[in-house]
Amino acid sequence: MWRAYLGLIRKEFIQVRRDRNMLRLIFAMPLIQLLLLGYAVNLDVKKIAVDIYDFDRSQLSREYVSSLRAGDYFTPNTKADLSARPLWELARRTQSGDAEMALILREDFSEQLDAGRRVRVGLVADGANANTARIGLGYAALMTARFNRRVTGVSPSIELRERFLYNPESESVYFMVPGIVATLLTMVTVMLTAMAIVRER
Repeated sequence: MWRAYLGLIRKEFIQVRRDRNMLRLIFAMPLIQLLLLGYAVNLDVKKIAVDIYDFDRSQLSREYVSSLRAGDYFTPNTKADLSARPLWELARRTQSGDAEMALILREDFSEQLDAGRRVRVGLVADGANANTARIGLGYAALMTARFNRRVTGVSPSIELRERFLYNPESESVYFMVPGIVATLLTMVTVMLTAMAIVRER
């Protein structure tokens, strides 16, 4: 039995050595896939586009917004004064892809903090991609906790109130199923092609 196995292995090595294209495919394809999947396909959630609705416009509110720029987690939109626009516009900007999240600071933000009272900050996330939304909310909570310790002390003076758009339950099925369908179609197409070639032979 072992002699048959060794003969089969020897035959395959001879076949691969004769077929130069197969030899290139064996060594080149895994290397290319390793580079693509390891470096090109980046699943890190960074540079989340955030619209800022700062209705307080105080020094303290600007410091809080600046704290979100720590690291590469968020990219606050500072090109337009969104606080002068109605809040319902954030839904349009989220649908168009201009923003993935929106931070809403109330008018008495600094006043409440100076008085030592807890202030609520609204954070709206696009729930179409539940994974990105959850990670973004986690980043925002981390930055808020650091700001609390640095500016207002240990007590959590700023409380984040979170809300998801388009996917309130934060279910991943809405973006996983389309991706799985595309993957299955690719696999089935390759399998049908291989079966057709084998049938012809």
